[in-house]
Amino acid sequence: MTVQHIMVVPVKDEHIPEIVELVRAQESRWYRLDPRLRAARSIEQVEAMLQRDRTRELSPVVALDGHERVCGYVRPTIWQLQPEDGLRAFFTERNGMAQALTLPDPANPIAVRVATALFSTLTHLWSQHQAHGEMVRWPCCDLWLDQVVHKQGFLLDSALAYQVHPPTLESRPFPEHVVIRPARPMMKRLWWHYLLRNCSFMSLIPHLCV
Repeated sequence: MTVQHIMVVPVKDEHIPEIVELVRAQESRWYRLDPRLRAARSIEQVEAMLQRDRTRELSPVVALDGHERVCGYVRPTIWQLQPEDGLRAFFTERNGMAQALTLPDPANPIAVRVATALFSTLTHLWSQHQAHGEMVRWPCCDLWLDQVVHKQGFLLDSALAYQVHPPTLESRPFPEHVVIRPARPMMKRLWWHYLLRNCSFMSLIPHLCV
């Protein structure tokens, strides 16, 4: 069997119809795997998303197979946090993010190579823009991508659970013996250990969405 070469290039007008088809196919597959996820958007909605993506600072890219057919899509972005932002406790100053990552059906023989090619391009783009952290979101009901992201050096950072209805929480007094104060540098190793244990636990719960 001939191994197809995967090429990653900036999005052009002629790619749009195939990207739309690929996005809607992925959303339909995800919805079948977990009905709590969004149902497939209309053609018009996806086209509007792609037009917005092309106006961003970093241009989206598309993966093409050996016959120059669209087989993957992603929009790289940079998320910058100000020095005083509390999220700096968990993320770096400049973080590369993969938005609208769209890949072939995992049954497709080239799916893993498409994902690997897109991640390679993302890493290069993020490095060019001095990003010190890299993030990607993917639903945990679609586990085939795990092997790819782990090979790329990604670790589970957080898991988000769906809550269909807001929970009703009983109001309770704050314990008097609990003291809240700013974190100290000496606690960094303890917090890192706690975060890893928490993420390991979350990864064992199948209904969570990463």
